[in-house]
Amino acid sequence: MIEENVVSIAIGQGLFLVVTLWILRDIKVLIVQFVTIRKKGK
Repeated sequence: MIEENVVSIAIGQGLFLVVTLWILRDIKVLIVQFVTIRKKGK
């Protein structure tokens, strides 16, 4: 039972890390697009 719990926690941590990286990548893309649009506006 304890080992299964450790595995589920490890999987949860891995998913959290992947989701965080995806969100950071999306935010980076949005910032780049926003800056590009601002520069074109000038």
